[in-house]
Amino acid sequence: MADILKNLLDKSNNQKTGWYDIANAWSQSNNRDTKSLRNILIAQTLFGMKELQMQQKVQKNLKSLERERVFDLGGMNQKWESYQDLIATEKAYRGDSNYFKKQALAKYNEMHPDFNVKTALESELADRQKEIEDYATALLNNHTKKVNTGNFDVKMTKEQFYQPFNDYYNQRAEEINAPKNRSLVHAGWNRITEGRKEVDPTAPTLQDRRMTANRGSFGYLLDPDEIKPQDEIALFRNPNEFVMTTGEIKEAILMNQSLPMEIRQSLIETLPKGTMTRGELKDHVVIETTDFDAEKDKLQRAYNMYDNVEGIDETNRPKVGTEAYKHYIRKRNNYAALSLGIGSKRTNEYLNTLYQYQDAIKDPETNQRNIKRLETELKAYEMDTIDKAVVQMITTAMADAEYIQQNEDFIMAFDDDPVIAQKEYFKNLSASIRDMIEQVMSN
Repeated sequence: MADILKNLLDKSNNQKTGWYDIANAWSQSNNRDTKSLRNILIAQTLFGMKELQMQQKVQKNLKSLERERVFDLGGMNQKWESYQDLIATEKAYRGDSNYFKKQALAKYNEMHPDFNVKTALESELADRQKEIEDYATALLNNHTKKVNTGNFDVKMTKEQFYQPFNDYYNQRAEEINAPKNRSLVHAGWNRITEGRKEVDPTAPTLQDRRMTANRGSFGYLLDPDEIKPQDEIALFRNPNEFVMTTGEIKEAILMNQSLPMEIRQSLIETLPKGTMTRGELKDHVVIETTDFDAEKDKLQRAYNMYDNVEGIDETNRPKVGTEAYKHYIRKRNNYAALSLGIGSKRTNEYLNTLYQYQDAIKDPETNQRNIKRLETELKAYEMDTIDKAVVQMITTAMADAEYIQQNEDFIMAFDDDPVIAQKEYFKNLSASIRDMIEQVMSN
């Protein structure tokens, strides 16, 4: 029996005999009841089952590692593409110091395709230049921040970029498939030899190694570039808000072919001191050249006609200063404008929407949804419609005797001469209306 057992063990050690060999040898022996041989058979069976479990676990871990590698590879590809873009941008900037200014100029032209450099005011050109420079500076700052983060190398190749990644997953596969993880004998030997070694507390963890392999320090490459609001190129540009030089004001008046030459010369001679915007110039020309006495007579007849149609007289007219009176005035003015052909249908529609907006913003919490709707509608109108609406509002207000009477104290605060005072008051009123419209358009 000893010889048989010795032969079986030698065969198992030298030829990696499995459970089947031992079981077969036992079945051919002359003494099948030998307890020693039976125990060896059981031990070898358990030994084989344990190693089989170890090998299955290795295969499972290798499959899990492959899934992890495929997942991480997607992130690596994104980082490499972003890294290539960063390299290309850096090379372009080194070759052309105006690279980011050109990018900003292209962005400005994309947002404002109708901007005409030849006809623009000096203030418009200055504003355009500042927006382009601010945006270019923001682009350069974002780029410089990325270049200075991590170990950026403009000469890095794809192979160099992926080398830590490939090395890590090759090493992990070797570690998982190591003999100590597949064989009990090697596992025991590893515990004897490696167990005596002290653990290095400074050694990188598995997570640290994976982070390094995946170029974790380059994660910033995937972050979106942030442009601060003050550096962005404005989407809306109100041409009426730009200041005109004295030369530009005179040129604009002289180029106004709708006015007789003597009127244009008079306007130039009576220009107020200081600068003016396009909007202020438009209001100035209208107020200085309109015969409001004639307009007053027409409007007064239209007002009387409205009262007759609506059955309104001194007994039932809303009290001055109340919201009902303001509503009455708006409807009456719109009726007069429509009946006299003052302004277009679109202008009157704009005014109607603007009046609704003025009422809504008095109680923003209650009218929040309505305010958003009205702002959207107001933004749909072109600047020429808005200009006409401002002029129409001023014209109807100047022709309204009750309005003048109610605001007499405010009007006379501008000048002792009633005529001059009214002109200055309505110029300031025009500016206030335009400020309100500008605020709506920029929201």
